[in-house]
Amino acid sequence: MVKRLEELRPGTPVYCGERRVGEIRGVFAEGSSQLAEYLNVFWEPRSEELLVSTDDVCEIEDRGVILQGTMQRYEDLLIFDAAAHPTMRRLH
Repeated sequence: MVKRLEELRPGTPVYCGERRVGEIRGVFAEGSSQLAEYLNVFWEPRSEELLVSTDDVCEIEDRGVILQGTMQRYEDLLIFDAAAHPTMRRLH
């Protein structure tokens, strides 16, 4: 089982509580950091890729990544646009 955010791979399921809401598309760090700061998540209810802060991760379980709070907390997140974040670097 993956224990660190930096080890997450594309396709890892993402949940809010018991509901699957998407899957990891990428793990990103700022600048030369090796620490994951953002997750690119394909958000199934919106059919869009969103940028989710790793601060929102509650835990990593065998079934996938568990986010804090409810789905409504993430309804207003912006669509992921790599060009808008030139200092971010993909870890996976």
